[in-house]
Amino acid sequence: MSLEASLEKLARLDEPIGRNWFKHARACGAADDLLNVVIADGCFTTKIDGWIHAATLTTKSMAKFVRADAPPPLDLAEATAPAGGNMAVRYGRWQTDFHWKIDTRLWQYILYLKFMRDAYRDAIDESELFSGDERPPLQRLVTEFFDQAEIAMCYRWEFIERGRGFARHPDPTAGAANHGYTYRVVLPLPVIPFEELALELDPRAGPAGRESGRREIPAFPRLDGAGPATGLELAARAWLERAQAAGIADRWLRVRLGERMVATRFNGWETALEITVPSLARFADGGRAARGEGRLAAAFDLTDYAVRFGLAQAEFYRRLRGGASELIALLQAERQAIERHRGELPALRRATAAVDAFFTRTIDTVGEAFRRRLEIAESALPELDALRPLHPRFAPHDPLEPLPWVPKDPEAYRRKMASLGYVI
Repeated sequence: MSLEASLEKLARLDEPIGRNWFKHARACGAADDLLNVVIADGCFTTKIDGWIHAATLTTKSMAKFVRADAPPPLDLAEATAPAGGNMAVRYGRWQTDFHWKIDTRLWQYILYLKFMRDAYRDAIDESELFSGDERPPLQRLVTEFFDQAEIAMCYRWEFIERGRGFARHPDPTAGAANHGYTYRVVLPLPVIPFEELALELDPRAGPAGRESGRREIPAFPRLDGAGPATGLELAARAWLERAQAAGIADRWLRVRLGERMVATRFNGWETALEITVPSLARFADGGRAARGEGRLAAAFDLTDYAVRFGLAQAEFYRRLRGGASELIALLQAERQAIERHRGELPALRRATAAVDAFFTRTIDTVGEAFRRRLEIAESALPELDALRPLHPRFAPHDPLEPLPWVPKDPEAYRRKMASLGYVI
C-alpha cells in the first residue's frame, strides 16, 4: 500500500496522537495534570484540543512532505536555506519563528519534538487501521519528517540567537499576556558569563581556576512537583477536582457541554470563579438590583443577584448548545469548592451562609429557565453583555477565539474550528 493511503489513515488518528503527545510530556515532567507545559523560564496553560490540533496540522504537513510514495532525502543546502524546500524543512522554519516569538527555548522545543515522535510511534503501533506491512514505512516517514524539520529549525534558531547576542527575550510577556495565556515563572534563569560556566574544557583557565569560579547551570524542575499553594488557583483546582469526581470534567480538563466534551485551559477555571464572585458578593451583602420590566421581570425576581446570574448562565448555555444538567452540576461543584476555600477569595471571606443560599437560588433559576425554554435578549438582561459563560472554555476573554455566536457566520466559524481539530 502507498504512503499516501497510509497517511489518509493516519489523518484519522489526530486525537490519540495529541493525547499520546501529552502523555509523554507528563511522564517526563514537562507537563502536569493541569496541562501546564514548560516555556521560557516557567510554564503556561494549554487545552487538550490544542495538542490534537497540532497533530492535525503536522499530519497534513507530512502528507505534503511525501513525494512519489517516498519522503525526499535530506539536502543540506535546502535545510539551511532561508525559504523554500520540502514541507519538513518549511515546517521546521515555521515552528522556529512561532516559538521564538513566544520565548520557547530551543531545548524545550526539542523536548516537544521528541514527545511528538513518540506519540506518532505509539499511535501507529496501537492502531488497528494499519497492517504489519504498512507500519515500518510509515514509521520511517515520521522519523525522516521530524529529523529534517529539527535540523532546519536548529539552524535557523542559532542564527536568531547569534543575531541577538544570545540575549534574553526582549518581550517580558512573550508566551503569556500577548497570546492570552497565563504565564508563571518557575525558574528565573541566572545570567552566567562564559568564563564562569562549569565546562569540562575551558582553554582560558587551568583546573584550579575552573573550580574556584565554577557555576553550575540549574536543572529546570519538573512541573508535576509543585502544585498551587494558596489563592484563586487553589480554589479553582478544588472546583476542577469536584467536577471530575461528578463526571462532568475529565482528566484532560474537558468539560461536558450538551452532547460534547469541550476542552478547557486551567486559567479558564480561575476566570470562571472570578465571574461568579462579584454576583455572590453582592448577594451576600444584601444588595438588590433594579426590578426591570417585561415578561422576564414578571416571571423572575430580577432584583435578586442570584436569579440574574442564573438567568444569564442559562442563556449562555442555551446559546452554546448545552443543557441544564451539566450547568447545574458545574455550579454544584463550584459551590463545594467555594465553601471549602472561601478564605482564599478576599471578596467572600464575610460570606458565610450566603454561599449555599446563592447557589441554591441560582440552580433553581437555571432549572426553571430551561423548563420554560427561555430565550433571553440582552435588552431584557444586560448581564449578557457584561458577563462571560461559566463554562471554563468560554470564560476567559480571548479576542482570537470569540464566543460562537459573535462571528458573522457562526456555523462557518464552528466548521472552521472543527477542521482545525477544536471542539466548540
